[in-house]
Amino acid sequence: MRLRQIQDLHPVELQQNGKKSGRIVVSMTSYGERIHTVHYAIRSLFDQLIRPDVIVLWLSSDSDSICLPNELTELQKYGLRIVRGCSDLKGHKKYWYAMQEYSDDYIVTVDDDLIYPKNMILSLVKYNTLYPRSVIARRVHRICVSGNHVAKYAEWEKEWYESRPIPRKSLMATTGAGTLYCPYMYKYLLKTPEEIINNALLADDIWLKAAEAAAGINVVFAKNHQQMPFELSSSKGNGLCLSNVNEGGNDRALDSVVRFFALDTTAFIDE
Repeated sequence: MRLRQIQDLHPVELQQNGKKSGRIVVSMTSYGERIHTVHYAIRSLFDQLIRPDVIVLWLSSDSDSICLPNELTELQKYGLRIVRGCSDLKGHKKYWYAMQEYSDDYIVTVDDDLIYPKNMILSLVKYNTLYPRSVIARRVHRICVSGNHVAKYAEWEKEWYESRPIPRKSLMATTGAGTLYCPYMYKYLLKTPEEIINNALLADDIWLKAAEAAAGINVVFAKNHQQMPFELSSSKGNGLCLSNVNEGGNDRALDSVVRFFALDTTAFIDE
C-alpha cells in the first residue's frame, strides 16, 4: 500500500463548545505474531481521508525481546510512535495509556488485525460534531435486558444498525473497529490497573461500556456499511475471542463490572 506524502494530509480540528480543540490520536496495541502483520493495519490508518495527528502502538514488556520487523519500524518516519515496556493490560492497552498521556486530545481506538476503510476517521469526526458528548463507534452491539437482568452476551443484537443514529444507553462500542472518545470522558473511564485486572482484564469493551454507563455517557453508531473492516486472515479465530464469546468470558466480565460500578438494568435501557 502506497503511503501518502505527509504534506498532502491535513489533520482535522474537532469542535468543542464552538472552539477548536484537541488533536486526533489513534491508539492501538499488538502482541505475539501479530506484531509482524500490524503494519498493514497502520498503513491503512495513514491512508485515511482525515489523517490522524499521532498513531501510537503500545507494546507490553513481553515484547521487549521481539525484533520488530522493518515493515513496522519504517513507519516511524511517517509519524508512527512505538512505545515498548508497558504493563500488560491486554486489550485495555489500546486506550489506557493514551487517555493518560494524551488527556487533551481525541482518541480513536483500533485493533491490530484489521484493514480500515479510508473514511473510518472521517465518519467518526462527522458524528462527533453532531453528538460531542457521546462515544462514537462504527461497530456496536445492542445490549438486551431480560427481566431484572442483562441478557447473556449471546442474546445481544450484534452489529446493530440504524438509519438515523442517536445517542443510546443500550449500545456497546466494539472498540477495535474504530471508536472515538472525547477528553472529558477520560476521568470516568480510567481506573487503576488492579481494578481492571480484578474485574474484566480480558473484556475491555465490556469494561468501557460499564464505565460509560456509570458516568451517563451514551454511545452513537456512526452510520456505515462496513462495520467490520477487512480482517487479516492470520488473526481470525484468536483464543481471546473464542474464550470471551464461546466459553462465557464476556458474561462473567459483565457480572463483575455491573457489581463494581453498582449498575442496574436501567443503565442499559433507552429512554
